[in-house]
Amino acid sequence: MPMGHRTRRDFMRRAATIGSVGAGGLLGLRLATMASVSAQAATSEDFKALVCYNMLGGNDHLDTLYPYDPDNYNALRAIRGNQARDRATLLPITTATSQNGKAAALHPSLVKLRERYNKGQVAIISNVGAMRRPYTRAQLIAGAPLPPGVGSHNDGNAMWHALDPDGAIYGWGGLMADAVMSMNSNPTYSSINAGIYNPFGSGKLVQQYAVSSDSTALTLEGVGRYGDNFFGSPTFAADAESWLSPNADNLMEKHYVGQVKRVLDGAKTMNDVFEAQKNFPRFFTNQADVIAYRNNRAGFEMRAIAQVIASRKALGVKRQILFVDHFGFDTHGATVIAHGDLMKQVDAALAYFADMLDLMGLSENVTTFTTSDFGRSLIPGGDGTGHGWSGCQFVMGGAVKGGDIYGELPTIGINSNNFLPDGSMIPHYSVEQMIGPLGRWFGVSQADMARILPNRGQFPQADPAFMR
Repeated sequence: MPMGHRTRRDFMRRAATIGSVGAGGLLGLRLATMASVSAQAATSEDFKALVCYNMLGGNDHLDTLYPYDPDNYNALRAIRGNQARDRATLLPITTATSQNGKAAALHPSLVKLRERYNKGQVAIISNVGAMRRPYTRAQLIAGAPLPPGVGSHNDGNAMWHALDPDGAIYGWGGLMADAVMSMNSNPTYSSINAGIYNPFGSGKLVQQYAVSSDSTALTLEGVGRYGDNFFGSPTFAADAESWLSPNADNLMEKHYVGQVKRVLDGAKTMNDVFEAQKNFPRFFTNQADVIAYRNNRAGFEMRAIAQVIASRKALGVKRQILFVDHFGFDTHGATVIAHGDLMKQVDAALAYFADMLDLMGLSENVTTFTTSDFGRSLIPGGDGTGHGWSGCQFVMGGAVKGGDIYGELPTIGINSNNFLPDGSMIPHYSVEQMIGPLGRWFGVSQADMARILPNRGQFPQADPAFMR
């Protein structure tokens, strides 16, 4: 889409902001002021963050959000057999809106998430997935082409996070960060990624800044924690400064030099921030459940993200996009055990993060939401589940209109209008319709939202109203 005159002017203004403030501008901060996690925050503080919690591999939504009314539960049990957990073990939830007699329950391990749901701090999007336009079961059976994300890990991941198939460069999170970056005195830290590379946080102006699950910044290969050694060389940092010439004539060389300096300078600043937050409450201390805590990388990533948020003033940000990966959701085998362990980890990681936001007084300033490549098939394969399409997602935070399910609970059955013959659930909401409320809460203008979601007009249905 070509930029209009006004859009081009806005783009240049925002680009100038990045050029005038570099990562090195934070090096002289008095970091002692950040040492306490209880950072005197108030809900009136002009800070907002969106945290994307990605369940990588395709989450089994039917082992996450169960049908609980007898008819639909029994239908699920008849299809999935022992892969469907006993109804008596499930955690039933109520809804603020009618579901036409249908009821739902959460996986037995989502205990703390249900507590947050019951307090009105968690909303559930029942069936949301990647679509180019609305579909009916009849249209799809008649041969209507499926969108690229259905059943493909790479395409599904890209469709969810960048609204285009694998190879997409810009993510909708990064484009939102572009739109509000003028609010940040240092745009370098507008987008933070604690997982593997994902286009979600990459904008046309804003680049993702990578941090590690061990609460350090990711820097160049071979460079130590503070950039002061290279395979044992204590002079590397000084040598690198002399090698990196910002006046190189070759444009490619100038870009490369700029990127290397950005990484080195940014790593020094970010690691100073983490050092100042070294007393931040730990994710794992002496918890008895090793699976939920000690072996839960996503929980440690959430701690790093919480530390970054605690340092928001020192980093010079009022709007932030943050990303976390939770691996292991491609459950083709041993689903009952494997997905059960994953649900323990999701519950522990999200509960820890919510507790830290409460402690900082930022529960209303930060909204966390889940994503996943796709949902799993209704039909089991051996002791696992195949790739599907739509699934359920969670949205968590003090600004969320929680305690409710948005979107229709499906009627379980291979011949149901909610499922394709292969067991894939057909979306009720598109990814764009879930993004809309998040972007508006984040403060993105209507004009910028239209550019970020150019396909939104294909869906006449109103967005789910899960944000206050």
